[in-house]
Amino acid sequence: MGEHVTRVTVTLPAKEAEEVKRLVAEGQYPSVSAFMAELVAERLAETEAQKYFWSALREQVGELTEEERAWIETARAASEQAQDYYASLDGEDTA
Repeated sequence: MGEHVTRVTVTLPAKEAEEVKRLVAEGQYPSVSAFMAELVAERLAETEAQKYFWSALREQVGELTEEERAWIETARAASEQAQDYYASLDGEDTA
């Protein structure tokens, strides 16, 4: 983290906090801060990608109805659940 950083306090459920600490102890991340920074960067990138997706979709087909939006969100959630399920079969953690 060579750039300017700001301290932020984050409160997690005990189970998740212990899992993050375990990953750090195993050497998968150099610190809890590094884990959280990576997680936040990934989430921000996802959010930006979603904004781009919806904008591009509007340009192509116009405004969607609430029913069309709900269908897309349901399909996206089902896809994520399937990815999590298959990753769990391989022993991977997709959180």
